[in-house]
Amino acid sequence: MSNSIVFLQIPIIDKNENIFGYRIKLINEEEISEKDFLTFLENFYIKKPTFIKLSPNLLSTPEILQFLDKEKVIIITEEGFVEDFKIATYLNSPNISIADYLILRSIEEIEKALSIPAVKILENVKSLDDFEKLKSKDIDLFEGYFFLEKKEFDESKVKPSKLAILNIFNSVVNDFSIDKIEEELKRNPDISIELLRFINSAAFGLRREIKSIRHAISLLGQRQFLNWLLLSIYLADEENKKQTLFETAAIRGKMLELLSQKLNLDKEKVDKGFLVGILSIIGLIMEKPKKEILEEINVDDEIKKAILEYKGIHGKLLKALEYLEQEMLDKVDDILKELHLSIEDLMQAQLNAIIWFNNLQAE
Repeated sequence: MSNSIVFLQIPIIDKNENIFGYRIKLINEEEISEKDFLTFLENFYIKKPTFIKLSPNLLSTPEILQFLDKEKVIIITEEGFVEDFKIATYLNSPNISIADYLILRSIEEIEKALSIPAVKILENVKSLDDFEKLKSKDIDLFEGYFFLEKKEFDESKVKPSKLAILNIFNSVVNDFSIDKIEEELKRNPDISIELLRFINSAAFGLRREIKSIRHAISLLGQRQFLNWLLLSIYLADEENKKQTLFETAAIRGKMLELLSQKLNLDKEKVDKGFLVGILSIIGLIMEKPKKEILEEINVDDEIKKAILEYKGIHGKLLKALEYLEQEMLDKVDDILKELHLSIEDLMQAQLNAIIWFNNLQAE
């Protein structure tokens, strides 16, 4: 990836809290050259509908338009149209009569847009309360990380398989036994299937298929296997919302792992970075405050303090990722400088984590 591209990937959520697609926000779009953007696109595999606003310079480059997937990329533009692409625009734009999507900048614009037939997206949704109140309105999609907010929990929604994963983790984390893990997983075959699907995905780049948990452990090692065991909690049911949380947790975990490597931390701390990322929203999936969950999970105080108090290197990195999700780039930059990292380091970690996750999801 070119060092000059600073971008945010913002989820666009439907009324069922499923990820419909993404908005790629190019923070420095006017400064991006055609060559740099082409390099970026070569690495950025688009799987879901993706909304992007390009500078006039990039839009007028035939090579870029040829490279973009016309089935999945929606161009955000306020004037003119881009042949063969769906377009998104804003209220009062000259493009409104031909737009496929209408982006609303505020709640106040909802009433003004009632007669417009385009699919409506409300941008910058900040709270779960706003989302819940607006689901009944004439809005189809909602942009933002508001789904990470949680005020009320219901432990009755937690499936037994999730509790089983925590029990397996706690029982073997300090006394690792392959025989014990295999015995526990025999009682929960769905967990074994999901783990093996993970490990055989393109994200691992293995040359031959792994057919058993024992084989997987021998290849991954104890710590990495246990990290993946915990991550599988997010896929212990089929609810759309849980898939959304899985994606967020996985990308956070991978970014923290990659940034830990960039800081030349030892292997144990790199693995801890991944664990901090996936546990950072564990309360949402387990329907409990994360402090209570972390007291029940057999992880060390360094991990707990990173998640609950943002202490240590991993705590600071986690805070930087949260600021990035909130588009608070000045605060992101302050933390990066403190850790002697650059915005380019963060962007590269984000891009590589997205690529890794797409490979993880590849059938």
